[in-house]
Amino acid sequence: MKILLLLITILLPFSASSKNIPTVNQIDIQSKTLEYYQQDGYAIFLDDVEAKKGELTIFSQKLEIFFNPKKGNKNNTSDINKVIAENKVMIKHKKNVAKGDKATYIPTSNEVILTGKVVFIKDKNVLKGDKLVYNIKTGKAKVSSSTGRIKAQLIPNKGSK
Repeated sequence: MKILLLLITILLPFSASSKNIPTVNQIDIQSKTLEYYQQDGYAIFLDDVEAKKGELTIFSQKLEIFFNPKKGNKNNTSDINKVIAENKVMIKHKKNVAKGDKATYIPTSNEVILTGKVVFIKDKNVLKGDKLVYNIKTGKAKVSSSTGRIKAQLIPNKGSK
């Protein structure tokens, strides 16, 4: 009986991964081209990139992923440290959409930092600026502008006064 429990404990993680059961930190990515730099611990996805993690989806033409290497890991990959998207960046999270020139996603802080010509759309409301800091866990968004003022178009819900 003890041997059977030991075998189940050892083999269960392998059977789960072979059935494509998503993990909490899993990011699914599609693109036309992939450049993988195993020794340096990063990968570059090019052309029509779509990266999805739960309810967060990032679209771009270039996406770089930087890994936190673990000691003893021969593949030099482990947890994802940072994701950088460039060129025609669009981010969708739940009902929110954001567009800009460059996005940096930090998984440990759950923050997406979007820079460039930023447009953030929540419901029918539109905010424009140079920078958006968006927390995907809390839904808090902060739009700022270093070159002037932000622009906001706010449309109240029907029935609001």
